Amino acid sequence: MIAGVLFLVGTAAGVMSVVRAVEDPNYLRETAAYGPQVIVGALFQCVMAGAYVGMAIALHPVLGRHSATAASGFLGFRIGAGVLNLVGVVILLLLLEVSRAFVSAGAPS
Repeated sequence: MIAGVLFLVGTAAGVMSVVRAVEDPNYLRETAAYGPQVIVGALFQCVMAGAYVGMAIALHPVLGRHSATAASGFLGFRIGAGVLNLVGVVILLLLLEVSRAFVSAGAPS
């Protein structure tokens, strides 16, 4: 049941973590304009990463009864995915800072 709740939390957080400003062709200007939205999206990505790793930890004993190798592989890949999500959070926050510097420097048209 814990794994199911974490799956739902991770999925909802993944949907809420979408930041449309960084997908715009003028993303450097748009990201600076929607700074709070970018920060909230990064927060939801952190929640998603934690939920996905937590789900793998919750399922490890259950999967271990069937195949210890598969359970360990699932856990390892989920931890790797969580780490990559956190790297994405850092990149998103760095993009926000670059965008703010771009706008404050008098961005060319």
